[in-house]
Amino acid sequence: MPFWAALTPKEVPGHNEGTVPNNPIPPFKYLWNSMAVDTTLAAFSLSRDGKVKATVDNHNTIRIWDTALEQLKKQFSADGEVLDLSVAPDGQTVAVGYDNGEARIFNTSTGQAIKTWKADAKRVTAVSFLPDGTKLAISGDDKIIRLWDLKTSTAQEILGA
Repeated sequence: MPFWAALTPKEVPGHNEGTVPNNPIPPFKYLWNSMAVDTTLAAFSLSRDGKVKATVDNHNTIRIWDTALEQLKKQFSADGEVLDLSVAPDGQTVAVGYDNGEARIFNTSTGQAIKTWKADAKRVTAVSFLPDGTKLAISGDDKIIRLWDLKTSTAQEILGA
């Protein structure tokens, strides 16, 4: 499955910064192909620099890709139903949200679980690293977003939906 992304104004041919193009719909550029696996893609995430991609399929297999080479770097079982995933800004770890109310962080090189949280929600429906990589936002069907400090493993802030 090919993936595409909107071009930034600087990437649009003939576009001068500070001007509005005639076509309000941005053109797209090819990013990568999902490498022809025989499963349905359930979720994907890119590292901040776009060099590492993580995907999870409908069989809960997590795949870590090198986007520049379009090569599979690591593949491992999520051991449960995955609802969301997020690659850390540095591409070294991936956070995974589960249907059973857990969130885990895995090393992208080894596939080993580094940390597991049991959320207050029945299901973890969204996980996202903050841009600096120091905290992880975890949200579930309880409609509360908790920001976890990754060094201390404590909830720093709780935001209601």
